[in-house]
Amino acid sequence: MNRIIHRLNDVNPRILDGENIVVYNYATSEASSTDGSFIYDPSNTHFDEVATYYHGDEFESWLVSKGMSPTRVAKVTATVHYYTYYAASIPSLRLMYFQDSYTGLNNPTFESAVIAHEYAHIVSETYNTLTQNDSAGAMDEAYSDYFGLAYANQFVGTSVIGEYIDQAGGPTWSRNLINTYTLSQFGSIDLEPNGVFEEHDNSVIMSGALWDFRKDADVNGGIADQLVLESLNNLDNSPGFFDGRDALKAAAIASGYSSYTDDIDAAFAGHGIGTVVWPLSVSISGPSVVYHADPKGQPANCESWTANVTGGVSPYSYAWTGGYGTPSGSSYQECFSWNGYGGGQYQFTLRVDVTDSQSSTAFATKSVTAYNSGGEIDPIAAPGSDLQLVRVPQEYSLGQNYPNPFNPETQISYALPEPSDVTITVSDLLGREIAALVHGQVGKGYHVARWNGTDNSGNKVGSGIYFYRINAVGERGKRFTKVMKMLFAK
Repeated sequence: MNRIIHRLNDVNPRILDGENIVVYNYATSEASSTDGSFIYDPSNTHFDEVATYYHGDEFESWLVSKGMSPTRVAKVTATVHYYTYYAASIPSLRLMYFQDSYTGLNNPTFESAVIAHEYAHIVSETYNTLTQNDSAGAMDEAYSDYFGLAYANQFVGTSVIGEYIDQAGGPTWSRNLINTYTLSQFGSIDLEPNGVFEEHDNSVIMSGALWDFRKDADVNGGIADQLVLESLNNLDNSPGFFDGRDALKAAAIASGYSSYTDDIDAAFAGHGIGTVVWPLSVSISGPSVVYHADPKGQPANCESWTANVTGGVSPYSYAWTGGYGTPSGSSYQECFSWNGYGGGQYQFTLRVDVTDSQSSTAFATKSVTAYNSGGEIDPIAAPGSDLQLVRVPQEYSLGQNYPNPFNPETQISYALPEPSDVTITVSDLLGREIAALVHGQVGKGYHVARWNGTDNSGNKVGSGIYFYRINAVGERGKRFTKVMKMLFAK
């Protein structure tokens, strides 16, 4: 059909440049019209441009009709036939990018949802960034899913937001807001699938809860849209899903729809966001005093400590500091051997930081004193030294890189029980070596290698999955090889 596109700047011929959005096409000439009439049909060479302008402009007007102030979003720029990904946005710059023929099925309903989804990221940025933790990132995607589908439902009722393609030539997948995913699955949902659990996967928990609220028989869909938009005002930049539930309830009460709070609780409870959560706390159990009575040269003695968590929402993550031992989830082990002039002692403070699935944090510390009650003279010890504590791992290990995903740099920890010839390399999905991080003799102990996302020539690599491998040969001939996966996200 031909459709008159509104609010275009007064130029001749008219191009897709209006009050709310301007659309560019870097592959072909700009879509233009002498009277503002544009062919709105998937067979049109400029359909992507026309659809992007029309739905971008209409979506902002739709949000304003739901109570958003027109001053929330300045003019947005969109480009088509340009980006290597299916669709993306840079909220801080008010930019949207779309891949050539990003309609996928050339379905105007899906297309309208995708355009509104990316536009909603820019809108959300004017309320709060929602990018300070994994849950906040998932909620940012969830709000964009919700508004994209709420807008698209004007045309054809659907609960599926688009057909997404992570990268050109990659797998296609869709996010269905009518789903049964729950909070207990956070960090284990892989919709693409691509072996990575990230915010686009986790978003279905929150978006499903919001959509269930909107579809509740007792809830007016138009009012639900207003309340979901208003709830953004009640969130900080680092919320969890429970905060999202409470923000929506606060918006309902403030707008005179307190009767909706039960419907909100029911919708969120259906996705595991409905139970009372006790405050997160943690303590450390294990010895406060460690004794080592054997003379120098005898096997090291090992001790263990455990983090005991109460409250919060599982699963939990643990970060141990203060020692040089081996952490394993909620457990920590450290081994001690001694060189010195007779007796002595060493003191350190062990600390564990715990984060739950709602990004609540807690920490605990434990002071430890290690005594050496015997020993023999070590002529290598520095004169005047009363005690040398040697912390040595009991076996080879390669840890998961941190942070992961990462940008711009990540750390890779590894342990050597004896001096070893070590190589640590990074390769791509095809097995081609990208970067060599370690190559040569490394002493026994705990070590960290760092990678800043560049290849051996110093060039930045592209976003994606990479593998890192350690090959170690000890001075006694023992060999150790291990490969692990990491994600570089620009």
